[in-house]
Amino acid sequence: NISEFWKRYHMSLGAWCRRNVYFPVLMNTRNPHLAIFFAFLTMGLWHHLTVNWSMWALHHSLGVMLIIFLANSNYFTARFLLSKRLQALWRPIAVLITVFFVTGGTSMVHFEEIETSFSLYARFFTFDLINI
Repeated sequence: NISEFWKRYHMSLGAWCRRNVYFPVLMNTRNPHLAIFFAFLTMGLWHHLTVNWSMWALHHSLGVMLIIFLANSNYFTARFLLSKRLQALWRPIAVLITVFFVTGGTSMVHFEEIETSFSLYARFFTFDLINI
């Protein structure tokens, strides 16, 4: 899942952002969504000060917030996570969703021109990758 991905990917930057951005913003605002956004914005701007990396941060922060919302939803937990058979089926689907999500975010920073990045991003999420 995306949480596991971020725990294992870029561990030093992720740990630094959790310690120096996420937790201080969370303690000051008591808003986990704002803390997630600023942590990802810091990670994106650490890589490069561009609009592309800011959009990467927005993509990842909104996606992580959505996943946290779904994971904490009583309906989602009751319907999908309690059944052992569904857990075994869910794991490969979750891996594919994570790969798809991370690859979509990477499309935001692959090109220097923001228009090209938006075009690739839109095509990626509409499955129109043949005409690239």
